[in-house]
Amino acid sequence: MKKSIIALAILSAFSVSVYAASQAEVFQDGNLNSATVNQDNNITPTFTSVTQTGDSNVADVSQSQGKDTYATVNSNGEANQANIVQRNAWWVDASIQQNGASNVAKILQDEMAPQTTPPLFADRASAGIVQGGTANNATVNQVGTQLYPSDPGTGVKASVLQQGTENSALINQSGLSPLTTARIEQVNQRQSNAEIGQTGPENAAFILQDNGWDNLAKLFQNGTGNNATIHQIQDIWHAKAFVNQNGTENTANVLQSVISDSSGAHVTQIGSLNTAATVQTYLTLGGNVWVHQDGMGNMASAYQTESRGAYAGITQLGENNFGAINQALAPFSWAHIDQFANSNTASIDQLGANRGNARVLQLSDWNMAYIKQGPANDVKAFIRQEGSTQNSGTVIQSGDFNDGNILQNGSNNVATITQSGVGTASLPNTALIDQGGTGHTASVYQAGGAGNMAKVTQR
Repeated sequence: MKKSIIALAILSAFSVSVYAASQAEVFQDGNLNSATVNQDNNITPTFTSVTQTGDSNVADVSQSQGKDTYATVNSNGEANQANIVQRNAWWVDASIQQNGASNVAKILQDEMAPQTTPPLFADRASAGIVQGGTANNATVNQVGTQLYPSDPGTGVKASVLQQGTENSALINQSGLSPLTTARIEQVNQRQSNAEIGQTGPENAAFILQDNGWDNLAKLFQNGTGNNATIHQIQDIWHAKAFVNQNGTENTANVLQSVISDSSGAHVTQIGSLNTAATVQTYLTLGGNVWVHQDGMGNMASAYQTESRGAYAGITQLGENNFGAINQALAPFSWAHIDQFANSNTASIDQLGANRGNARVLQLSDWNMAYIKQGPANDVKAFIRQEGSTQNSGTVIQSGDFNDGNILQNGSNNVATITQSGVGTASLPNTALIDQGGTGHTASVYQAGGAGNMAKVTQR
């Protein structure tokens, strides 16, 4: 039998002092219930609480124009919906907690209308959603418009915690709040999605996906002083992580750890003074990392361990960049660093990567490239440096049947290849250095006793 309770919150100002707080409480038990609470033009602190037990219930809370505004919705059951809207308010707090399956939770904190006089606010706002179960959906939208002139705020923050499988979480934050923070945690998940989007200064975002497979995490930031972190840990087959930052002084960190087979991490940073670090461990069936940076003073690092057929790539466009890739116990792996600017440094280290392949491409001035492979057999290394002076290229290989190649065009460049291992007539250790220009230095060191081949060309 359908049960229905309709609750309307009346401002306490009608019955008591105008300085008293407004408060509304709704309790519903059963299925197909609906609760609506509207609190407008609040000049005093405002509180709303809605509790529902059952299935297919709907709770809508709307609060506008005030300070010290709080709303809470708690529901237990399946296919429930909870919506909280807080507009033109500061010092606001919204929270939703749901247990069950196929539930939907939404929180909106923003201005009532744009470009008003005086400006409207959603500052010092806090939003939190907690969901337990399967196939749940959580969304938080926050717009920190402008700071209240006489009572400047400290920004907005949002969090989502989900436990279960096939859940989805989205946080969007925009505006001019001085500090914006967002956090999504998904625990014991599989086939779940988490996404955070932030615009404005001083943003910080964190996504944690703990124990599950086929999960997806995305972070988008546009502004200055941003920080983005994604951690996908504990048995996370086929996990995917994406970070996109557009601005200056950005930092990105992606960790995919402990049985992260066939996982992928992609980081894009456009601006200056960016830093990107990616780590993948125990990739027995391979994984991939790709970092793209466009700007000045960038740093990029990729680390992969125990991965068969892993791929790592770093592309940097700017000045004073540093790129480093480390692949350990990763046979059939492929690593490359491409840099197109001045004063760049590139380093690739492949340890125990049989049949690994490494490449560094630098097309500018004052570059340095370093590739180390081994102990490993049948590996290949290639360094190309074009059009500048005093470039340095170094290849060190330990193992059998390896191939090292350095190509330099310019002046006063230095190339060194060191190989230790045994080759054969059909599978020799091969060292090739080709230098075009003047004032170059080339050195080849081969040890192992047999099957070595070296060729140096200076033109």
